[in-house]
Amino acid sequence: MNLAQRCLRFDSLHAVAKEQYDLGGMLFERAMEGGVKERMRFLTKSAVAFRSALRGYSKDKFPKNWADAQFSLGLVLFKQAELRRWPMRRILLCKSTDAFRKALKVYSKDKFPEKWGAINENLRSALRFSFWRDPGMC
Repeated sequence: MNLAQRCLRFDSLHAVAKEQYDLGGMLFERAMEGGVKERMRFLTKSAVAFRSALRGYSKDKFPKNWADAQFSLGLVLFKQAELRRWPMRRILLCKSTDAFRKALKVYSKDKFPEKWGAINENLRSALRFSFWRDPGMC
């Protein structure tokens, strides 16, 4: 594969990742409008889209995009956890906190205080939500 072909492939992977990220956001918004079953269905689709975006966003090449997708995935998983029972709730909460922690690897308090604060607030909420049931969980 020559340089032009690699650049074209690189650009198309990034474009697909952006489309998936945008789709994940739209599905998340749609999930917040429906009833419990509809919310879960759209949240599941949103999680799939954000995971797909993460395949196109590498932490090294697109750190902010990668961190935004991690943060968004964490939000989706947290919302799914709110709708589920134990032990699935536990699994989703741990995955949510993991995604938030990954996003914080890029968004430091010094460089991005607002984004860092938003991610930390959601991380604390997920940990608090899980702590009352299982203190050593995540």
